[in-house]
Amino acid sequence: MAGIDGSYDAIIIGSGIGGLVAGTYLAKSGIKTLIVEQADKVGGYCGSFSRDGYRFDEAVHYINNFGPQGFLRAICQELGVESLFEVLTIDPSDRLLMPGVQVAIYHNALRTTEELSRTFPKERRAIKRFFDLVGAFHFASLYVTYQRRTFRELLDEYFEDRRLKTALGLFATTMGLTADKLSALSALAYYKGSILDGGYHSVGGAQSFANALRDRFLQLGGEILLSQRVTRILIQQGTVRGIELQEGHRVSAKTMISNCDATQTFINLVGEEHVEPGFVRCLKALRPSTSTLVVYLGVERSLRDEVPDCCNLWYFPHEDSASGSINIVEDDRPNGFVHIGLSSLHDRTMAPEGCESLVLFCGASYMTVEYWREQRDRLAEILVERACHAIPQLRGGIRVKLPANPHTLFRYTLNRDGAYRGWEPTPDQTKLGLVPQKTSVEGLYLAGHWITTPVGNGGVSMVAQSGKNAARAVTTFLRRHTETVVGTVSA
Repeated sequence: MAGIDGSYDAIIIGSGIGGLVAGTYLAKSGIKTLIVEQADKVGGYCGSFSRDGYRFDEAVHYINNFGPQGFLRAICQELGVESLFEVLTIDPSDRLLMPGVQVAIYHNALRTTEELSRTFPKERRAIKRFFDLVGAFHFASLYVTYQRRTFRELLDEYFEDRRLKTALGLFATTMGLTADKLSALSALAYYKGSILDGGYHSVGGAQSFANALRDRFLQLGGEILLSQRVTRILIQQGTVRGIELQEGHRVSAKTMISNCDATQTFINLVGEEHVEPGFVRCLKALRPSTSTLVVYLGVERSLRDEVPDCCNLWYFPHEDSASGSINIVEDDRPNGFVHIGLSSLHDRTMAPEGCESLVLFCGASYMTVEYWREQRDRLAEILVERACHAIPQLRGGIRVKLPANPHTLFRYTLNRDGAYRGWEPTPDQTKLGLVPQKTSVEGLYLAGHWITTPVGNGGVSMVAQSGKNAARAVTTFLRRHTETVVGTVSA
């Protein structure tokens, strides 16, 4: 294959953020590395596209853990990519609209506590205790205490006010679950990393962040093969030997990192015959996270004076979470839950002058291809109607409207059932080592949101950290088992 050697020290399958971070660390350590990507661009869910002058983030529209002490910022500094893209800090990052309640989440926990306490004055002390817990949260240290508990059980422990518990639960619904099903550990990790240290937007869209990592990887000598699907991971005597591409071309490697869906990795690429039967049964029994219906809107008017300042607007027309579902397949009422990404309010490169680009999200079951062929446009219209309840000024100003259903997400990522955040983060699936980074195949490691780590489940910073950890494991393997001269990846 033109431009591609026949042998590498490391091959990475998938160019999502986990794969790009892993590859850049490896290239920085002098390791000959190839990233193979089935799409025609890098980034995975951190991608962007343009239509009729409007620019849209495909899924991820902000990055997290990028504050002065955030570990995603530290990773970017270590790799030398921080200067390659521009980041806007949007504060408050999130706002919630529900009956009688309009609250904001700020980067400063004290300010957030004061904001919530003004709306719920009787819960002031409990709110402070809750955010003290969030600020001090470390996955491993609280594992025994909260591993079996739901977020709703934690909220019931701290609060009395039903509306406050609904509000705090809704902020975490990007995990794909309501508080009564969501793992308390996953919710706390999300609050610490994505709520209190979220709202960082990459100017030009999420693709700019992915492209910065790509450019640094190439600058360090790495190679990328786009528009090529890996069809098999080659195994010999229990050790990884390379990959086979869709056209039958083979490339050998001493080590490998899979940054793609875990089921794809073990069942389709490695093959069950090379995996322990108990792990195969476990993998097949695990539930992927809920997918989502996305609608990209280009609006021919400015909303800066009409919409509260934030990058995430959450709308829920009920006081109790039990009164409505966050899954549009289960609840298709025109006035229901919607999560609205508002990047263009702050980044004017995202829309023409005087216009806005918005992205609407709502959880959605995978269902069949036929179901979505028949229901996609109807449900997309319902999601737009919900957004109009949250932002009445949207009515009559929509020029671009593009829906993407769970099967769209599957085709783009090959994530099982179009999953949005790896495994479903319920208490029974939030376990250290459930799907470990080091696999039973020697030389094969995992990165991305399909592993369980002490950082929590999903999110850009988590997958970036998983990429760094995978790179460290690969450098250790090469140093111990081969004659490859490698540098080190910092702890």
